[in-house]
Amino acid sequence: MAAKLVFTMSNTYDQGGRQGICTCASMQWARKTLERNRGLGSFDELSLSDHQMNAVMAQLRKLDADPAGQSALMGLSPVGGDIGVAAVADVIRHAKSTAPHMAIFWTQSHTMGFRAGKENEFFDIEKGLWCSSDDREVLKVMRDVFRNGGYGPVLGMRVVKLAS
Repeated sequence: MAAKLVFTMSNTYDQGGRQGICTCASMQWARKTLERNRGLGSFDELSLSDHQMNAVMAQLRKLDADPAGQSALMGLSPVGGDIGVAAVADVIRHAKSTAPHMAIFWTQSHTMGFRAGKENEFFDIEKGLWCSSDDREVLKVMRDVFRNGGYGPVLGMRVVKLAS
């Protein structure tokens, strides 16, 4: 089954010369998906507006050197430490081995999310939420986004679960 775009999004925020709300949005998506134990059907199910995520992002930026602190602020806990990855296929592979937990992954300047399961999901505040029962189809979308988005290479990921 081809990957389906569930909903589109945009990221028009800038704070002190640093782009966007992607870390906040990705972690909020992970939290809300884990709380509901299902994929989200609309942007509104993130339960925070763009403006609210912008305010939270200002706090998250202060914790850039503290991944566990960022996760805790968003109601999440890391499962293990951060993992260095070299490609989006690595993100999918690691996420599949840790399901039902969620993967937050990043480039030098952008953060996204991935969920493995019956429906595999790729979350990118810049492009939208994509899903497919075939992880190869989601991988195609991810590769297209990276090729056309100017994000640079994927550098690392963190597996998260709901905080206890």
